[in-house]
Amino acid sequence: MISASSMSDFLYCPLKAYLKYVQGYEVSSEPLLIGKLTHELLRGFNEITKRNLWSLDENMTLDEISRNLWEDVPSLIKKTVNKKDYKDIVDRERIEEICERLEDQFRLDSFLLVFKSRKMLNMGMSGDEIADTLFPPSMVEFRMESRSIGLRGKVDRIEIEEGVYFPVEIKTGSPPVKGVWKSHALQLTAYAILMEETFQKEVMVGFVDYVQVGERKPVIISQELREEFYHTFNELESMILEGYVPEASPSSRKCNKCEFSEFCEYGES
Repeated sequence: MISASSMSDFLYCPLKAYLKYVQGYEVSSEPLLIGKLTHELLRGFNEITKRNLWSLDENMTLDEISRNLWEDVPSLIKKTVNKKDYKDIVDRERIEEICERLEDQFRLDSFLLVFKSRKMLNMGMSGDEIADTLFPPSMVEFRMESRSIGLRGKVDRIEIEEGVYFPVEIKTGSPPVKGVWKSHALQLTAYAILMEETFQKEVMVGFVDYVQVGERKPVIISQELREEFYHTFNELESMILEGYVPEASPSSRKCNKCEFSEFCEYGES
């Protein structure tokens, strides 16, 4: 079974994918842990905020709503970043930088939710109704697999609106000026294909959340993108099954920050 996330590695650099999925090298790199940290904080913030929304009532002032929604968020950040996994490997200044950026984003999100919540309370909605409206049903880190294709994956989130399913992938890097990176689009396409088989529903649109800039970008799961996915998937599958070493185009920008550089001939040069 080939993982959907391996598509990103293969498109970033075929040799990286070869070292990881054929040779079996494992590296606990700072970028991977930063991604894990960001995902954990985002998930925790959403869970806390939704829980706190349930306790709202119509007599609350804006300040009271604000304090209610922000409660436990600072302790979440402190508790998460002090976990041993992050303290021992990730540079502390880098952690502080990420947490400051995420806390600013959380404060902005919370600030906007205060006014939305107050408006809904004025309309006679209860706290649990507001929570369900602002945080529609979703499945977090949902695992899927297709034995007929030989593909598996764990999508960050599946959002459901009026019976329509949307895959959402969370990325910690910066997006391109227009659209999303091709590797991210193909990874979303993989999830869409898995979702269609799992839920028997057509998936036409997915989203990439670039948390570093607080921007959500849509991806149309077109026929052209599906064909490109299968072409890339077949190349990746052949590499894994046959074990051949793929050609690569060295790039100082990519090679210098690749966690597999010490195992690669290009990283040594």
